[in-house]
Amino acid sequence: MQKQLFLLYILIMDYFSGIEWINFSHNPNMSYWLEKSFPDYYVLNFAYSGTLLFSRDDSPPVKLNGPVAWWTYPGPKFSFGTKNGETWDHYFVGFRGERVKRFLDANLFPKRSTVDYLEITFPETFRRRFSDLIETLQSSVHHDRRSVYLLEGLLLALHEQVKPTSPRDPVVHNINQLMEQIWQDPKREWDFDKVAEEQSLSVSHFRKRFKSLARMSPHQFLLKAKIDHASRDLRNTGESIKAIALNLGFEDIFHFSKLFKKVTGTPPGEYRKLHSIFE
Repeated sequence: MQKQLFLLYILIMDYFSGIEWINFSHNPNMSYWLEKSFPDYYVLNFAYSGTLLFSRDDSPPVKLNGPVAWWTYPGPKFSFGTKNGETWDHYFVGFRGERVKRFLDANLFPKRSTVDYLEITFPETFRRRFSDLIETLQSSVHHDRRSVYLLEGLLLALHEQVKPTSPRDPVVHNINQLMEQIWQDPKREWDFDKVAEEQSLSVSHFRKRFKSLARMSPHQFLLKAKIDHASRDLRNTGESIKAIALNLGFEDIFHFSKLFKKVTGTPPGEYRKLHSIFE
């Protein structure tokens, strides 16, 4: 039995290997101008607020307004920042290693394309995920496996960003705001029929527009938000699984466990063993 547990531990460690952390930081008042080629590592940047200029190689500078993410990678010369003393709220993490190839193959980390930046449609959620990663890396007793897991979650969130069809469309604006509110407060009793009425939409049209943006129904989105919050509580608190489930409105812990495994691929108890900050 001990041998089997040891082999399982080795497999888990191997799964979360392959990342070397180069640098990482959060500066709420960043102000500089950077011109640099990155020889062998990748950087994910996020401006929660503020304005800066960005360009790759000889392309004309583009004005980026937070919340926005941009990424750098080996090869081109990247230039970004400000020259007039203005500041932006800057998060970044740099990394390299064999695992990056898996990110690239899965399109988790964008390969070279015509655009190296993306507006963030869920800024509070994205900032929270970035903060979790940086705080874990800064911890004197941080777990490498958890850092890799959080990085993958951050890249997945970037990959799944909602791309509005028209920023001037009030329905798009309202639904994007609604999704952010759901993600921040999934414990609330959401009545989507009432939300549709408040937005002067029929229930069927509201659900159709919501699904076109989120790529899932409102109830599926709410479930995903609940499981995301449950995942965070399992990682960061010592609350019992039953208490976490009840806090999110799941009266039946077995139903909660089944849904959690369906969404994450792992039962909540096993998930906690793999990712908890507690030993």
